[in-house]
Amino acid sequence: MAALALGLKSLATAAADLPAEAAFEQRCAQLAKTATVSVAFEDRPISWNTTHDDAQLRRLGSQPNPNHIVLGLTIARPTARLNVKHNSLTEASTGRACIAGSVALTLGFTEMSVYLASSLTNPCRRRIVEAHELEHVRIWRTHLRVGVHLAKPLIEQQLAEPLYADDPEAAEALLRQRVNEITAPILDRIRDAAHAAQRELDSPLSYQTAANRLRACP
Repeated sequence: MAALALGLKSLATAAADLPAEAAFEQRCAQLAKTATVSVAFEDRPISWNTTHDDAQLRRLGSQPNPNHIVLGLTIARPTARLNVKHNSLTEASTGRACIAGSVALTLGFTEMSVYLASSLTNPCRRRIVEAHELEHVRIWRTHLRVGVHLAKPLIEQQLAEPLYADDPEAAEALLRQRVNEITAPILDRIRDAAHAAQRELDSPLSYQTAANRLRACP
């Protein structure tokens, strides 16, 4: 998963908006309730390419077996875009600060390319290879969509409480660190699950099945 672009935007809440008699921690707890989490998936259309021969596709896909004939290749580059806004309060007597972050996470792709070898002029063979590559595309899209539903409650749960620091600047730094600590393993989990599914699709048995179907084409 690509590196996150994390932006922190200040949206300080005026202390006057909260009861003056409330303790600092109580006001911070109320502040945390205003935080929101949104996670979305942005799809990307497939870019098709049929101009490469088998050898070019093998090099493009870093195929370790030089004798392996590559008729199709899918290149997907998943990415995550993360934006964090925050509300904060500062205790006048001590300078201590609390902060609550609202997170907007978007999962998507910077690239979704499907390559079909230029030698695939037989319609039957082309359909078989194309169907295999579209299954790779489906796996990527499915795992990112599932990731959206996985990420939202996990982020909400771990950002439910306000964070405290000695001053507002330290609070912002702490929030940045905390959000990265929360989201990084979630993104790793999505990526690893997708890669595992892709490897299963490209198993020796799967390749053998596809090869048998290709040989059956007229």
